[in-house]
Amino acid sequence: GAVLDANPIGLMLDDSGESHALTTDGSNWAVAFTGFSAGNSDIAVKRISPAGVVLDPAPVLVTLGSFSLMSDLQLAFIGGNYFFGWNDGGALLGRRFTPALVPLDASPRVLTPISGVLATSPNQLLVVSSAATPIFTSEIVAQRIDANLNVLDPVPVSLSGEAPDYYPVEPRAVFDGMR
Repeated sequence: GAVLDANPIGLMLDDSGESHALTTDGSNWAVAFTGFSAGNSDIAVKRISPAGVVLDPAPVLVTLGSFSLMSDLQLAFIGGNYFFGWNDGGALLGRRFTPALVPLDASPRVLTPISGVLATSPNQLLVVSSAATPIFTSEIVAQRIDANLNVLDPVPVSLSGEAPDYYPVEPRAVFDGMR
């Protein structure tokens, strides 16, 4: 492919960003970032048009920094809205915004009590995590979440099973919305 922009599209004031993620609504791009340009390690977002125009001169705040270990910034476009997710303090948190970046949730919501990674379909999220087991190992588990952030599987589904001396970590997933 050819590079469409002769000059990079500037989003941040400096290079302090620790994490970046992006998604599209089918028209515009949403780029979320952490770092001091977002405001004291907050998470913020800007949109970019297909023509490369930054639509939000000032970053839109997704959440204030928690001064804990926020990681794994993850974005999706689900149910007609943007979803921003991140791991914070051992849990997976998230917040929804309209395509115009108007918040749908007053504050971030805890989706799962353990950190995880997301795979998405147009109407659901799949959260995949490495969870501790009663036999002091770990297993890979999954939970489905709908576009309104309702957990569809209150008890996580074991994908790997548990076995002695088995410690799966850092799962990855692809989700087609059905299986």
